[in-house]
Amino acid sequence: MRENRILIEPYQFISYLEVYAFKAIGHHGFIRVKGVIDESLADRYLMMMQQEVWVSVILQNEDLNRDFFRGIVTNLRIIDENGVHILEFEARSGSYLLDCCEHIRSFQADGISYRQMIDTCLAPYGNSSATIQAQGGNVIHELVLQYRESDWKFMKRLAGKQHTVLYPDNCTAGIHINFGLEEVINEKKIESSEYSVEKDASGCTYVVTCREPYEIGERVVFLQKRLHVSQVVSELKGNELYHKCYLRNKEEMKCIPEKNENLQGASLQAAVSAVEGDRVQIKILRDENAEHSGYRWYTYATIYSTPDGTGWYCMPEAGDRVRLLFPDTDEGNAYVVSSVHMEGGQDRVNPAHKSFMNKQRKEILFTPDAIILRNNQGLALEMKDEEGIKIISDKDIIMQAEKSITINSKNAHISMEAEDALSMKQGSTALSLNKTIKMSGGRINMN
Repeated sequence: MRENRILIEPYQFISYLEVYAFKAIGHHGFIRVKGVIDESLADRYLMMMQQEVWVSVILQNEDLNRDFFRGIVTNLRIIDENGVHILEFEARSGSYLLDCCEHIRSFQADGISYRQMIDTCLAPYGNSSATIQAQGGNVIHELVLQYRESDWKFMKRLAGKQHTVLYPDNCTAGIHINFGLEEVINEKKIESSEYSVEKDASGCTYVVTCREPYEIGERVVFLQKRLHVSQVVSELKGNELYHKCYLRNKEEMKCIPEKNENLQGASLQAAVSAVEGDRVQIKILRDENAEHSGYRWYTYATIYSTPDGTGWYCMPEAGDRVRLLFPDTDEGNAYVVSSVHMEGGQDRVNPAHKSFMNKQRKEILFTPDAIILRNNQGLALEMKDEEGIKIISDKDIIMQAEKSITINSKNAHISMEAEDALSMKQGSTALSLNKTIKMSGGRINMN
């Protein structure tokens, strides 16, 4: 089939000076058109660029019209050359809109499918869809994090994890992508005597030049080999549009697994949801998918720990702020660490004071000249360099030992004072001071 006419909407060209299109697996479709237009249309076309403009390119012959490209205009200019008005525009497939903004989304639930993750990324966009092959139903059991990645780059990384491909639908308006190569029964046979064969470390590529256009991802037969179209470059030569098709085996078209280099060394603020043993569940604070992310258990990094149990066991509690840390580009190696203090308070104004306090305000305070244990409700044990040890209690103080208790003052005196009564007892011998002095025992000696 030969296409002998190019129709472009919404632009009307008198003649074409250049038509160039590039379509490839893993890339947004691209087209550049340059041609002569009527002078009366120039201002109208410039005004149209104040809003989003979608362009459609149709190849027409006597038998039918065939969609060749539909995309969003990303660049346009009009040149006046001696009264001849030339319009040049560039457009990209709708998948380009997936590549404009970076996002942070977590997928923590165990057993989430690739289809679910892709649908989550596409949900904010209107007129979007994904054709997902069998690989999209596979599930993943580790943390997946979209961190400072566009939706397009993230989905390409997902394709790499599945050793498959991602490519746009270049002939449909809107955002439409393909995850994996479609297996079709009907195969198109390419017949052309103008071809070359290229071989590199990744495999063998057949480069075929023909007049009939093919779409990337299509399965074709060439030289009795079943191949897939991996790339198409189309150019206008004279009045005819020629297409250079790159054909490869399916096994040689897989996306190379990629790592998100932004992830290495990154940390995200999070809130603790649950604690179990030395593990925590968290909710990431900047997570765009927080409501549907799910939960998983993370190891919590402590100050000091050994396999035999020696070390410091001090876990955060539900609601505490922590950080999810990524030591490298593999999300599966993430772990939770202690948080940076985010809010001011009178308890934390003196850097010389080191404090350890729980939510119930039970505190151990280290100062340059003292160690203080207190519950901030009337009980305290103070050990001060200049003043000694002070025990303060609004309740009973009990000292009990299986053996001796010795109270000894080497250089001063021992003072005991009570508001109501003071008593000492040993066996059947007792001394009581309560307004009067009472002594009792089997034998009392007084001197």
